[in-house]
Amino acid sequence: MNPVARCVLRWLRLTFLGFCVAFGLTLATYGEVQADGLRTPELFARARILFRLWYDQDAVVAIRMFRAQNKDEDWDLRAAYIEGAALVRLGQYSEAKNALVGFAPGSNLRELSNPLFALGQLQWAIAVSRGGAPADAVDLLRKSATRVHGRWVRVAKVDLARALTALQRWDEAKKAWLDVLRMQGRGVPKDEARAMLARIYGQIGQPAEAVGQWRHIAVNLPGSEFGAEALKHVPIRDLSAQQRYERAMNLWDVREYVDAVATFETLLDSPQYAHEAHHYIGRLLSERLRTNYERAAEHFGHAMGAGDPKVAGSSMFKLALVFGKLRQYDQAVRMLRDFQRKYPADSNAQEAGYEIGRHLMEAGRFREAGDYIAQWSATVPGDQAMFLWFAGWAYFRGGFYEDAIRIFDKLTSAQRTLVGDKAKYWKGKALVAQGKRDAAQALWRKVVSQYPFSYYAWLSELELGDGRGILETQTHDFSQIADRPANPWKPLVGAPRHVLLLVRDIRDLAEIGEIDEAKKQWPTVRSAVGKSIGSARLKVLDDNLDFVFERYKERRERLGGGGVHSKAPNPGNMVGWRHFFPRAFRDLAVVVSEKENVPEMQLYAHMLQESRYGPEMISGAKAFGLIQILRSTARRISRDIGVEYDPELLFDPGYNLRLGGAYLAALTRRFHGQLPLGMAAYNGGPLLLSFHMKQYPGLTLPESIESLPTHQSRNYARKVVEHMHRYLALYESPQNRKKVMEMGVRQELNYSELSTPDY
Repeated sequence: MNPVARCVLRWLRLTFLGFCVAFGLTLATYGEVQADGLRTPELFARARILFRLWYDQDAVVAIRMFRAQNKDEDWDLRAAYIEGAALVRLGQYSEAKNALVGFAPGSNLRELSNPLFALGQLQWAIAVSRGGAPADAVDLLRKSATRVHGRWVRVAKVDLARALTALQRWDEAKKAWLDVLRMQGRGVPKDEARAMLARIYGQIGQPAEAVGQWRHIAVNLPGSEFGAEALKHVPIRDLSAQQRYERAMNLWDVREYVDAVATFETLLDSPQYAHEAHHYIGRLLSERLRTNYERAAEHFGHAMGAGDPKVAGSSMFKLALVFGKLRQYDQAVRMLRDFQRKYPADSNAQEAGYEIGRHLMEAGRFREAGDYIAQWSATVPGDQAMFLWFAGWAYFRGGFYEDAIRIFDKLTSAQRTLVGDKAKYWKGKALVAQGKRDAAQALWRKVVSQYPFSYYAWLSELELGDGRGILETQTHDFSQIADRPANPWKPLVGAPRHVLLLVRDIRDLAEIGEIDEAKKQWPTVRSAVGKSIGSARLKVLDDNLDFVFERYKERRERLGGGGVHSKAPNPGNMVGWRHFFPRAFRDLAVVVSEKENVPEMQLYAHMLQESRYGPEMISGAKAFGLIQILRSTARRISRDIGVEYDPELLFDPGYNLRLGGAYLAALTRRFHGQLPLGMAAYNGGPLLLSFHMKQYPGLTLPESIESLPTHQSRNYARKVVEHMHRYLALYESPQNRKKVMEMGVRQELNYSELSTPDY
């Protein structure tokens, strides 16, 4: 058939298809959508979840079992896509092509307009190209780049550029890589594009352009897998001082700390950058690598001579902290006081006051520390309670229990968690030390009732259990009460066939895990669906689609909790509690929990604390996604568990949760199953926690958490335990809740640890 005839035939098919949709008709070749087919088959759902979490081998096994039993065309197409895409990720390209044969060009009328077919054809083209026949895939990759959406446009264009490069079609390849380079977005492989362009320029006799690309990688993308190759073409000695400084800062940014130190060291003789280089080397050695505090002190000493007061002042403050790490506490305190006098307007001036008290405590001068903090905290603008508590803590640590109680009494009336409940809990510990256990237990019961399922309520329950585990205070069992619809599409049951056809593309996308694209398409058909099923059923459907489209963050913000968590969960307020603490991404979390041996409720707790269930979250520390993973950490985890590393996928809930779950499991193993320590290590890193445990041997769990060196680490550990406590109360039976909360919790900590993970 000639091209003109083919175009005419396709136009006629599309016209007829539009007629069918408009008048509620269907074609056998189009695949009917029956009302009783609206529920997702269980085995398919399991395979899809495994696929979204990158358990690809397991996904292939499950989806093949489903396809062997299934007789529905629509479900088979969705299943074929998942099987083929999983096989592509596994590098089994021949099998992938066989699975995706139904998506081959010209195989089905639906390919003309259906987004599932656009994605299936892209996967088929990738399998062909990577399977050793790039020439056969070039045209379809070009076409696919115009038909798919979101990150798949980038995938199509990158695979096209790779195919053209493999074919040595240099001019076309150059244009394709330049097209990639012009793309906007988080996951565009700019380093690969520049490296390929550099190689192509070398092939076509443009050496200056090649060097320019290598130089850009060496300076701006030094953490790239092409970084070492770039340095062969443009050695560090050929970079200007400014370029070396930029390279070092970029290495810091991507957590390549050893290389950052080496690059900063090349600037120590630079008149312009020497003091800053000394400053950053000191910070890298003392705060990141934590390998050589004496050397860090030397570098900070040099940096204190900087003409820039910001560099000089910050270096003085950091040097004082290094003296503390070297256990030279008197020198640390003297330098902190000198810093306060010399740099009263420095951004670290307030923190210096706190650090003086902390170092006095570390030196064992508890009375002096308590007196100092009590006096100093009165001068702090804003929230004085946070700092005043440390005065009580210093007195408590030193055995001055009456003074500790005097301070804690000033704080016990605070309603805010981590202030009032903390003061009551530690006042109770001080009373026990004085032999007043009955009074302490009365206080702890108040904590449990006034601050239900907070961190300090959990500690109070442990104390009330009197060493026999948690004293169970949750009498309600909500574990059998559903928190989401069993079949979110149920409002469409009985709807006219043309309505089911309207939502089929959206269902296709949702069922294969392309949630973002499904979510974008819903507004285009919502009005038409509403006219057919009525406003009441549409409202139910909209609410149900919060779960299909994974709008957990938006749903929580919209529904809130209504302040219900001032009272313990009960049948009257349980729904409000659950609105505030949803089992977000539950399907994914259940499987990660099962596969990685991480408590399911712990995963929700980390999601809530890290991102409030927002997959698009980017923190100030440049951690990404649902459970907030650094790119450097993600690279290491993906290598360890054998999945592809793709920075854009950190915004994908399945990929992010898979990596985060594996990391949480590894950290908990490192600290011998002690959940709170694994939680703390997730935030501050295992090396910082390891250093802390060596600094404070013999502390109980509550004492160890209170003694973590930074506010962020302390609050993170407490809040995640608190969130988990509440999730268990809302979704587990009292027996299971008690079992999980006692897991890995010991007053006396095991201070030994494994050596990995060390990132």
